[in-house]
Amino acid sequence: MAAKDGIGGEWKMEEFVESVDWAMRKQEQDNPAIRQVHAQLSPEWERATTLAVSIMTSTSPEQEREATEQLAAMGEVGTRALVEILLQIKKGATQPAESDSSSVR
Repeated sequence: MAAKDGIGGEWKMEEFVESVDWAMRKQEQDNPAIRQVHAQLSPEWERATTLAVSIMTSTSPEQEREATEQLAAMGEVGTRALVEILLQIKKGATQPAESDSSSVR
């Protein structure tokens, strides 16, 4: 961005996108945990989470294999989506069940 500022002139969309990409990389370098947020902002995130859930709910080994291969092909976004699903399951499994006051007599 500093180089572009030094040159001057009007920014085009490609230059804007490139500057956002560099800003996000800098954020990730300064704070690696931000990578999860960036992954969730990616256009592939919804597809990756859908694939991760479909692996768990699939009714056939063939469907599991197909979804697994598609998720693996998504690289880091696929991995982060799968980990997010696992952490949600873990959180749900470790939280105490809420008592139902209507069943208490």
